[in-house]
Order: sequence, then C-alpha cells, then structure tokens
Amino acid sequence: MDFRECVLPEYGLKISYPTAWEKVNKTDLRPPLVIGFRRPRESNSESFLESVGIAIIDVSSDLVTSPSHVILKEYIDGNIADLKRRFSDFVLAMSAPTTVAGNEAHQLVYIERGTRNLAIFTVKGNKVYNIVYRSRPEVFLKYLSTVEQMIASFEFLS
Repeated sequence: MDFRECVLPEYGLKISYPTAWEKVNKTDLRPPLVIGFRRPRESNSESFLESVGIAIIDVSSDLVTSPSHVILKEYIDGNIADLKRRFSDFVLAMSAPTTVAGNEAHQLVYIERGTRNLAIFTVKGNKVYNIVYRSRPEVFLKYLSTVEQMIASFEFLS
C-alpha cells in the first residue's frame, strides 16, 4: 500500500496516510479534531467509512507544571469517565501504556455508539494529542494494520 505524507506545520506534526484515503481538513471537522483521513468507499450503499482523526486538546494551565505522565494519567482517567457518562453502550476493551513519536502514550480500545475505537493519547507541552481510529466492529481488524502504520508514522516536527 502506498502512503503520502501530511505535514501540519501549524500544529507541529506530520503523519502518513494511504494514498487511496481521503484527507478531511479542519474546516470539515468538529473541534478539537484538526485533521482526518477516511478510507475509500467500496460501494455506494456504504453509510459509514472507517476513519482516523487527530485531535489536539489544550490542557489546563495548572497541569502544565506536572510531569507529562501525570497529565496523561489524569487525562485518560477523565476521558474514560466522560465516555462512561455520555454513552450507555460504552465498553472498555483495553487500556494499556504504549509509545508514539518517541513519547510516552496510552492506548484505549473501546466500543461506543456501535463503533469500535482505538485511541492513542500522548502529551507534548501543554497539549494532549489524540489519534483515534473509528470503525464498525465487524471490519475493525481489516483496517487495523493500515491504521497502525499511520500511527507509527506520526511525528512531532520540533
């Protein structure tokens, strides 16, 4: 599979994505998403297309003096609590430490609103970066290796 690079200098990051996938710009996304990528349509009857998005969340200034692992843990705990509160069908399948772009990170796999999601969170400065893959549960594994290649290509520019 061929990949192309997406450089976002205004956010200090880059990521590679499959050339066949559509890039969705910030103007077409809900904040805090800054970029998205959607797999191509395989038939006209498809109403849901698997996607990867990157969200950037400013964390409160009182956390900025905390070490990044403290910020990350507090953010993950708050995120899980928020998902449980907002979605009655929320099921956490996995929660584990990982790394992304050489940074300490945390990975969640969960189901909500009928989708299976893989979310990777990392902290740089006063921002939490969230890379999220949304999929229908029955095809989650079909696109997972592509998504993992995208995540592995994620870099901070500075």
